[in-house]
Amino acid sequence: PQPFALVVSGAFGTAPPPPAPLAPSNLVATAISATRIDLSWSDNSSNETGFDIERCQGAGCDTFANIAQAAAGATSYSDTGRASGTTYRYRVRAFNAGGQSGYSDPATAITPTTSQSHVGNLNGTTTSTKNNWQASVTVTAHDPSHAALIGAVVTGAWSGGFSATASCTTNSAGQCT
Repeated sequence: PQPFALVVSGAFGTAPPPPAPLAPSNLVATAISATRIDLSWSDNSSNETGFDIERCQGAGCDTFANIAQAAAGATSYSDTGRASGTTYRYRVRAFNAGGQSGYSDPATAITPTTSQSHVGNLNGTTTSTKNNWQASVTVTAHDPSHAALIGAVVTGAWSGGFSATASCTTNSAGQCT
């Protein structure tokens, strides 16, 4: 008989990491209020562990900081606590044990400024004929410097035997009826 040798080679115990996920796309940033921006994107991968969400402040900024992580399969995120009247840029990337995807194209949103508008005057009139009556209210809307607000939508509601709502848009004098 001749001697023989058995040689076994290879790695045991751990599987190689998965390939890095594909980059998300179609990132959209929408200012919902003076302090909130909602993000949405397309998830182009089926093997991510999650998403890194990054933000920078200012038009054309490029120094992004990680602000949050979203779970695998997520396609949206709400960024709250933002400053009013400010430009923000965002980007998103997917990640897993195999690495990180490329970044989505950046998306930009500008939070609106908060307005301290107020109603300056309410002038009401009523008319009645037999069992019918009619009420009318003229509203004057002002900005903080008391300038007339043109094109502002004013909405009101009333109740007491009859309830309803109505709205109107202010004219060049800041008034609507």
